[in-house]
Amino acid sequence: DTAVQLSATDNICGIAKTFYSIDESKFTEGTSFKISEEGNHKVSFYSIDNAGNVEEIKNVEVKVDNTPPTTTSNVTDGSVELTATDNLSGVDKTFYSIDGSKFTEGTNFTVSEEGNHKVSFYSIDKAGNKEEIKTVEVKVDKTPPATTSNVNDGWYKENVAVKLEATDNLSGVDKTFYSIDGSSFTEGTSFTISEEGIHKVSFYSVDKAGNKEEIKTVEVKIDKTPPTTTSNVIDSWYKENVAVQL
Repeated sequence: DTAVQLSATDNICGIAKTFYSIDESKFTEGTSFKISEEGNHKVSFYSIDNAGNVEEIKNVEVKVDNTPPTTTSNVTDGSVELTATDNLSGVDKTFYSIDGSKFTEGTNFTVSEEGNHKVSFYSIDKAGNKEEIKTVEVKVDKTPPATTSNVNDGWYKENVAVKLEATDNLSGVDKTFYSIDGSSFTEGTSFTISEEGIHKVSFYSVDKAGNKEEIKTVEVKIDKTPPTTTSNVIDSWYKENVAVQL
């Protein structure tokens, strides 16, 4: 409620009565009253002295705002933008705090340190109404995932079942992609290579924050065919020592 106090003076015969009207209502005798309804109100008033002189009606505007502002947040890649609205007196100031720090005035700031952060904020309107503190979580992850494979640096004599394993300590792994011998990247973490030869397997992962790992490449070497050995021995009898060459 907004308390209105009227004070009248008369230096000669003194004040007899004071009257007021709210929003063109009927004039009522009195010098103090309250206006509870929000909005802009027209208050009219005048006084009469003991000699019967009637003052000209005066008008003032009484603006009542009992509702605090509403503040919302928008978080993009660690950058925080606060937007406050107030339909009556208007927003005066906005304050924020990061991880329990002292509140600072402002609507735009950046949370740069990796990890989960608690951002608290509120606004005050021009009527002095203070919003209840709101809190959001700002999760910052600047580090891409790390992907490893089970491929050994050696030759395989059978089909090779390749398995990729990705880890991310903050936002977590979203997707893993692989390419065989320069083919288009395909999402997946396990596949089999059966064709003989030296194959180039490239792979990377993306975390839930959108960080993309640099492409890694390993060689998968497969040889399923045994060697072929020949000798210089002929199908005949030798009368001397035989020097065999393989």
